[in-house]
Amino acid sequence: MNEQMVVLNAANEGLKTEIENSAKVVEALTQSVEASSVVVNENGMIFTSSIMRQIVQEAKTITPHDIAVLITGESGVGKEELARFIHKESGRRGDFVPVNCGGLPETIAESVLFGHTKGAFTGAIENQIGYFQMAEGGTLFFDEIGDMSLNIQGKILRATDGHREFYPIGSKKKVAIDFRLISASNQPLEKSIQEKKFRDDLFYRLNGICLNIPPLRERPDDIIVLANHFLKENCQKLNKERLLFSEKTLKAFLNYNWPGNIRELKNAIERSVALAKGRILEVENFRFSNNLPNEEISSLDLKENEERLIIKALRRTGWIQERAKKLLGISRRQLGFKIDKLKIELPEEYRRRHRTSSVQTEKIKSTKPPTKDTEDKKEAEINKKARKKRKNVYQQIKPANKKPESRRAPKQQKPEPKEKLDKETFNRVLAACNWNEKIAAQLLGTSKSTLKQKIKRWHIGPAEKTKKA
Repeated sequence: MNEQMVVLNAANEGLKTEIENSAKVVEALTQSVEASSVVVNENGMIFTSSIMRQIVQEAKTITPHDIAVLITGESGVGKEELARFIHKESGRRGDFVPVNCGGLPETIAESVLFGHTKGAFTGAIENQIGYFQMAEGGTLFFDEIGDMSLNIQGKILRATDGHREFYPIGSKKKVAIDFRLISASNQPLEKSIQEKKFRDDLFYRLNGICLNIPPLRERPDDIIVLANHFLKENCQKLNKERLLFSEKTLKAFLNYNWPGNIRELKNAIERSVALAKGRILEVENFRFSNNLPNEEISSLDLKENEERLIIKALRRTGWIQERAKKLLGISRRQLGFKIDKLKIELPEEYRRRHRTSSVQTEKIKSTKPPTKDTEDKKEAEINKKARKKRKNVYQQIKPANKKPESRRAPKQQKPEPKEKLDKETFNRVLAACNWNEKIAAQLLGTSKSTLKQKIKRWHIGPAEKTKKA
C-alpha cells in the first residue's frame, strides 16, 4: 500500500511539473504574439515605438529628393539599417556602397576612394575604380565619418559638391558620378569642430537633413519586438523548433541598460539560441556584458542597498578598491570606511594580495628617506666648506699685514715703500690667478684698466718672471 502511494505521489508531481511548463509556454507564446502584433517591418526596419515611427516617416519624406543625410546616434542603434532603408525607398538602381571611415588607412585612402590608373604609383599594375565610382547611380554611405583624418576630409569636400567631379590618381581625365550621399557618426561632430578634428565646411555639406536615432534603452517598446524577431530568425537559421522567452527574461531585457544597443541584443539572442537545451529561454541562458540587468529594489533599506552596490562595484573591478571608488563616485577612504562599517567580507585572494602589499609598504617605510631638514644641513655644510676654502685661497694671495702689538709702531722699524709693497701684491695676485687680469682686478678691488697701467709701469708679468728665472 505504501509503495503504491509513493508511485502515485511521484506521478502527481511529474504531472504538476508538465502542467507548469505548459502554462509557461502558453504565457510566453501569448506575450510574444501580443508584442509581434504591432510590429512594423519596412525594408528591414523593425520597430513599434512612436519615436521610430516619426524618424521613419521623416526619412520617407526626403527619399525622393537628392539631399545629403546625416544620421547620428550611439554605436549599434541601427544607423546603417536606416541608411539602407533610405536607399531602397529612393528607388535608385545602383548599389549601396558602405565605407568604414574608421578602418580606412590614410596612406591608401585616396586610392581606395577615388581609384587610380595603371602606373600611377609603385604597385599600381592595373586600373582600379574607387568607392565613388562603385556608387554610380546608387548611394555612398560614409560610416563613422568623424574618424576620418583632416587630409582626406578636404579631398572628400571637393568630390561631394554639386558637380560630383574628381580626378582618379594618375589620371588627367575628370570623372563625374551620380550618387546619393549619406553619412553617419556616433560622436557629436559639433564638438569635433571645436576641437579642430573635423572641418566645419564638410559638416555643412553633409548635414542637409539630420536624423538622430535614440539608444535602445530610451525606446523599450522596440526591445521585445526586436528580441522576438531575432529569436525567430536564429531558430530558422539553426534549424531549431520555435523557442520562447520566459516572463523573467522579458523583464530582464527591459531592465537592462543595453550599452551595445541592437548589436548587443542580436548577439546575446544568437548565443542563447545556439546553447539552448529547452523550449523556454530563462535569464540564466543570457550572459550580459559588464552591466548586469538592473535589479528591482525590494526594500527601501539604505544600508541593504548600499551594501549591494558596493559589492557589485567590487566584483566588477576584481575587488580592486581604487577602481571601485571611481564607479561609486566616492573617495578611497570613504570606501574603506563603508567596507569596515558594513562588515563586507573580502575574498581570500584579495586578503592575501593585500597582506603582501602591506608588508612591502612596511619595508619601504622602515627605510626612511632623507627629510628636508637633513638635506638642508648637508647643503649648509657643503657651503661652509666652500667658503672656508675660498677664504684660505684669498689669505694665500693677500699680503700678510700683521698688526703691531701697540698702536704706535716701533721707531727702529721703517715701513717698506708703498710702491714696492703694491708691486709685490700685484705680482703675487697675478701669479695666483695664472696671470688672468680680470680675476686679479676683482680680487684687488681695482679696475682692469688701472691694473694694466700698473703692469706696464712696473714691468711685471710672465715675461719678467721668465727673465728673472
